[in-house]
Amino acid sequence: SIKQRLYGSNPTFIPAVMDKMSDTLGTVNPSVLFSSIITSFNEKQLALLSSRPNIQQMLDGLYWSGKTISPKCLSTTVRCINDYFFSVDQDLSSREGSSYVQKSESKTVRFLDTSTLESTVRISWKNESPLPVDQGGNYQLYTQVLLPPNSNVSQVTKNNVLVEEVDSLSGQYNILGVYLEVAPQQTTELAITYTMPAMLRETTNYQLITQKQLGSFTSNISFDLMLPEGYVLGSTNIDAVVNNERISYNGILNTDKLFFVQIKRKK
Repeated sequence: SIKQRLYGSNPTFIPAVMDKMSDTLGTVNPSVLFSSIITSFNEKQLALLSSRPNIQQMLDGLYWSGKTISPKCLSTTVRCINDYFFSVDQDLSSREGSSYVQKSESKTVRFLDTSTLESTVRISWKNESPLPVDQGGNYQLYTQVLLPPNSNVSQVTKNNVLVEEVDSLSGQYNILGVYLEVAPQQTTELAITYTMPAMLRETTNYQLITQKQLGSFTSNISFDLMLPEGYVLGSTNIDAVVNNERISYNGILNTDKLFFVQIKRKK
């Protein structure tokens, strides 16, 4: 409805958008338009699907179809730890609550020993809607968090209070579902702690894939990886701060991301 007010009072949203586009397309530089469309695909504001398998395979390879990714190791010759994290929200509010909500995501990884890692995922929703407002108000959502299939969830909390009503589904991913509410001018934080096998060797690649929800706003994201004692950092694709064998990254989740870290045993 916010977009509809920008494009006019036409109650039929799509025709109103098409009319606005037809009025402006003639004045747009084609190269700028093409670049903007590509950016929209990469940032998950547009998606493409095809009934032809070969074309669909190409779209999946570009991550333009909005499908969940099946994590695969980049190398078949080096031991690999495949980690995964995807947060999907369903807005249940009857008003425009989501337009006032700022979302942040973080993930902290530490090794309990050379065979097990522990990870904590934190997702927070800050409701910035003013208290006396017809739109916005209380934000209600059902969120699902997709984790690796071999993850073992030990704790789920909301604002540091244990959550007992959690929906769960196992399969290609370990999926957790939780209903949440965020009051105006308040922040709600969901934290999930899980363990998974690590099996460190002389050289081990750690890979984390995190995805952006199709059509969602961008969100803040942070990633921290604490190396175990006796190990050092090798190559990485992360533009991060490395301090005392700890890797820290802060950025914006505006597209799907792959974090790659090579962990080596000290010689």
